[in-house]
Amino acid sequence: MAIQYKKESIHATVSPYIKKQAEELVATGDFSSMSDLVSIALAEFIGRYNREQKEKEAVLSNQPITIEHIYE
Repeated sequence: MAIQYKKESIHATVSPYIKKQAEELVATGDFSSMSDLVSIALAEFIGRYNREQKEKEAVLSNQPITIEHIYE
């Protein structure tokens, strides 16, 4: 039996350009759906954002920036 993950629904309004680009990416077959593309994009953005915030915190507190610090 396949593992099923609980997902929540969101609604977002984007520019026609972003919508067209997203539709083209889904059409390549690299993403199973628009939902898949948006989930992956948001997960990557949130991961990058959190790493950048940790780097900023380290700089402001004069802590050395290490891989362990960024990925904890």
